Amino acid sequence: MEMKDGFAAVVHLKIKPEKLDRIKALVADVGDAMSAEKEFVHAWVHHSKDDPTSLVIYEAWSCDIDYFMKNLFTKSYRKTYEAEISRALREERNIEVLDYVQSYPGRRES
Repeated sequence: MEMKDGFAAVVHLKIKPEKLDRIKALVADVGDAMSAEKEFVHAWVHHSKDDPTSLVIYEAWSCDIDYFMKNLFTKSYRKTYEAEISRALREERNIEVLDYVQSYPGRRES
């Protein structure tokens, strides 16, 4: 499947300061594991310049959201993260699922 047949997700995490290091470690573990999935396209993790305890994760997948939820979200490498994330947040996790429109994969020559 091409990316145009897949989806992207933007995940906003507002983390309790005392839980930040643990959640960053879990995000790294999940990222390392999920990047080996054949449906994985790419992901980025950023933190807000104004609030370093606010993480934004952007993930892109070549499958549809239903396939992802049934076959990939349930993978064992996500269990610890999912078990700990809600207790580590200051606010409820916000997940926005996006459909493909257009890509700009790199800088073009002018």
